[in-house]
Amino acid sequence: MTVLFVNMSIDLVTGGGTAARTMSVAQSIRNDFKKECIVLATDQGLNEKAVSENNDPSLVLLHTIVNRFYIPYFSLSKLTQLIKRSEIIHLMSHWTIINVVVYFMARFYKKPYTFCPAGTLKPFGRSARLKKLYNYFVGRKIIENALLCIAITEKEKSDFEGFKIDSNKIITIPNGILPDDFYPNEAAKQLFVEKFDLKGINYILFMGRLNEIKGPDLLLNAFIKLSSDFKGLHVVFAGPDEGMKTDMVNAVREHGLEDRVHIIGHLDGHYKLGAYCGARLLAVPSRKEAMSIVALEAGSCGVPLILTSECGFNEVAEFGCEVVVASVDGLYLGIKKMLRAKNLETIGANLREEITCNYTWEATARMYLEINDKKI
Repeated sequence: MTVLFVNMSIDLVTGGGTAARTMSVAQSIRNDFKKECIVLATDQGLNEKAVSENNDPSLVLLHTIVNRFYIPYFSLSKLTQLIKRSEIIHLMSHWTIINVVVYFMARFYKKPYTFCPAGTLKPFGRSARLKKLYNYFVGRKIIENALLCIAITEKEKSDFEGFKIDSNKIITIPNGILPDDFYPNEAAKQLFVEKFDLKGINYILFMGRLNEIKGPDLLLNAFIKLSSDFKGLHVVFAGPDEGMKTDMVNAVREHGLEDRVHIIGHLDGHYKLGAYCGARLLAVPSRKEAMSIVALEAGSCGVPLILTSECGFNEVAEFGCEVVVASVDGLYLGIKKMLRAKNLETIGANLREEITCNYTWEATARMYLEINDKKI
């Protein structure tokens, strides 16, 4: 069996959660289940050296010729060979040219495919008119002709309303983590706090893109309200800037909080792990999200969470975490409540046990393979 995953990017900075899900599930299929699994993506976000040195036959990268829309250059003959050898195709994300190309080829060669929008199905942000045209001409056809549509959370199933699709064709396959990569690690914590001069400081952590959909502005404004209630509290924004940093910096200066708000850019490796392990709690203030991977990663490190009801991961409330509306006041009141709780360590420990038992990439990969076994 040859499984093909298709996503616009594999770069964890530009591709975010869809890139992490694609690469992690594919790796698990290969390593844990010994199946052939190929990832097809564009090279956007990757440096020239990484692309030129790519000798991995399980990773096929198409050169991006228009960055904003991830429009790739491709060899029709090579892509045809790849599609023909694949027994099932899994399309990830929405609004992407690479999905359109593979969709038409899959239909032509009668190859079964699944479609996972990963929280992108409802238009948000720029290019609203283009997205409507995309759905009208091809997006709805990709959805309606899919073997199955995959939601990452139960909440995401409602995003398919309005499309001509039987609800029985929509299944849920959640995100996961690698327990060996995310766990309580004192050495990583010390590495992080020393690098960013946060030793002995209590901080709330935001991990993600500085993009409107991720809601860092909501968290910042909630923190501004909290700053007088908790004098020693800091907030750390870790993630690449996608247009919001300047306004955030100006707001911080306006309120005189330069020494308590840290906008530190993208993190990975031990610094990312250390940021989680040192945090008092992780905030996920997203206006729209399909099961935040950073929530799983932080929870796996034993860090309590506060997240909005738009994240589709309300189950964490069962362990004492806060799920609030995506607003400044919702985050302000929720964080205030959590910080005054006396059992944050217990909440974090219980959350870690739940995530490491039930939300792993191996479990996610197994669900994908069950589709392959039953439907081909």
